[in-house]
Amino acid sequence: MPVNKRFNLYMIMLGMITAMPPLSIDIGLPALPNMSVDLGTATAVATQTLALFILGNALAPVLFGPLSDRIGRRPVLVAGLLVYTVAAVGCTFAPSMDMLLSLRFVQGCAAGAAGVLPMAIVRDRFTGTEARKLQSTLAMLNSVAPMIAPLIGGALMWFFGWRAVYGFLAAAGLGLTVLAYTQYLETRQAHPEPPGHSVFTAYRITLSDRQYLTSALVVAFNFGGLFAYITTSPLVFVEHFGTSASAYASIFALTALGTFSGAMLNKRLAVRRVADTSILRAATLASVVFSTTQLGCALLGYSPISLVIFLVLGANVCTGMVLPNGTHKALENLSSTAGTGAALLRSSQMLSAAAATFVITLIHELGSLKSMAIVMCVCSVSSLVCFIYANAVSNHRQSCTSILD
Repeated sequence: MPVNKRFNLYMIMLGMITAMPPLSIDIGLPALPNMSVDLGTATAVATQTLALFILGNALAPVLFGPLSDRIGRRPVLVAGLLVYTVAAVGCTFAPSMDMLLSLRFVQGCAAGAAGVLPMAIVRDRFTGTEARKLQSTLAMLNSVAPMIAPLIGGALMWFFGWRAVYGFLAAAGLGLTVLAYTQYLETRQAHPEPPGHSVFTAYRITLSDRQYLTSALVVAFNFGGLFAYITTSPLVFVEHFGTSASAYASIFALTALGTFSGAMLNKRLAVRRVADTSILRAATLASVVFSTTQLGCALLGYSPISLVIFLVLGANVCTGMVLPNGTHKALENLSSTAGTGAALLRSSQMLSAAAATFVITLIHELGSLKSMAIVMCVCSVSSLVCFIYANAVSNHRQSCTSILD
């Protein structure tokens, strides 16, 4: 059932909140050189504004997800958006790099606290096919951010300077705060903590659900492969293939469109009531095919740019199908701890992304294309293995149940 009469606006609001972290990261990329010059620091120091935001975005859900299970989604959502907005205003007028770095960490924490909740909110009110459709909608809206963020950031830089980037984020944060305050009706009422119950208890309950654990790993590994491409793509296309910056931006937008297309296809399959297990099986297997082909071609030295784009696009389409289905299956059995489950999902994705980036730096001497292909292949195979294990355990349980019956 709809949460309120303006359901489309409501879902767009949730999608924008979900997209807030990637938008906040990618929109600042064009501003890094000018920012470092203006504040008198090296560009390497300026890139820490991204690292600290990502760190805060990974850590905050661990605390605020369980808190939303206890006191309700609305206080955490509105407070997170409000702190995000205030931090963005501070970034706009930051007089020094140290102040900017501190505020970006706070902004990342606030984005993590609010951005993780839409997954839990969908789980609060919807189940089955409807939940899968709405998780796909969130994934579609989330995938738009990487396509438009660098373009918005570049335009703001060109006309108004780097501080306008954070001014834009402040305005967006304020708009979302007002929307959340006026449009969001609480989907989970406050539940006083029973004696002996703590955050650790919530995590123990969540992690004891095998379906949650295996589905979260499927999502995390697949997301790690996506992030391996995101972090390596400038080196692959600009340095390895020698494309221009504008050509790279177009290629990146095209490959990001793959994730959007995958989520849209997944939504249509959900409408036709195709089982989520069937979609996950096909998507994780296809992802392995695309990534192993990419690796094989890279090792053989046959990797024309058109083939690389095609294979990455295919892998991204698979990711667009894996993320909403994996999220739905992970949260399906969680009612009292959906916020905790959503928090762990977000944190595990960011940890997987960080691990993928770290491995790439360790093997960078192999070349950007081979490094990307290796990590994407390892991540896709790991995701498929986790799915196969989860499916085997599920089938074994069903067999045991039928025997006992």
